[in-house]
Amino acid sequence: MRYPYLSCFLILLSAVCTPAQNGEKDALKFYNDGIHLLAEQKYDAAIESLSRAAALENSNPIYNYNLGIAHFRAADFARAAESFRRVTRLRPNDALAHNQLGVTLIELDRRDEAIDELETAVKLKPNDPVILMNAGYAFVSAGKFKQAVSYLERARSADPDNFEIRVNLGYSYSKRDEMRKAIIEFEYAVRLRPDEPNAQYFLGNLYLAAKDRTAAIRQQKAVERLSPELGRKLFREIFSDKLLVVGEGNQ
Repeated sequence: MRYPYLSCFLILLSAVCTPAQNGEKDALKFYNDGIHLLAEQKYDAAIESLSRAAALENSNPIYNYNLGIAHFRAADFARAAESFRRVTRLRPNDALAHNQLGVTLIELDRRDEAIDELETAVKLKPNDPVILMNAGYAFVSAGKFKQAVSYLERARSADPDNFEIRVNLGYSYSKRDEMRKAIIEFEYAVRLRPDEPNAQYFLGNLYLAAKDRTAAIRQQKAVERLSPELGRKLFREIFSDKLLVVGEGNQ
């Protein structure tokens, strides 16, 4: 189950800036053009403009940061990582840059590096629920559920009504065979988003794992209303011991 998200902030430079040199003015123009293109979801054009800005002022962390955002949204995660890495070198105490780099490294399946970056981000901003959740998910993706639970419980304390935190924590509990805790998290999550079929379906499976067939049957009906396909799938799982499987020799 995967519900991570990248918390993106577009850092806009003030129009009252008065660059000292023509090169800086050109960079600012390319940057502002890139930001507008990024807002319009014209990612290739945004990357071109932001790349020009960053080339003119390679040590500007804001230009490089937003170039990383543009690459990320264009699903070019390798170049996004390069841009975010440059920002962390320019501003090693920037928690947001470490967070963005960590999330990007997850997309690249470089999980150990992602964990390092996200743990750094947590040290810099220890109570940020987004960063805590992303750190937890990095451990989920690496199959390290004890550490995932530790971060996700902290994230839940910081933001108890966050759906993504709840489902990732519930999933982590389930992988540790803590089914009652997992059910509590998913029950809360589906109250937050009652129209989310995958969470409803997973909750049904948790009831089954906890040997609560009555609750699973009740949950199957809720799933079927949202997604007939998932509803049928859950039905088969609930009644797998009752279904007659006809083979060639029984026809």
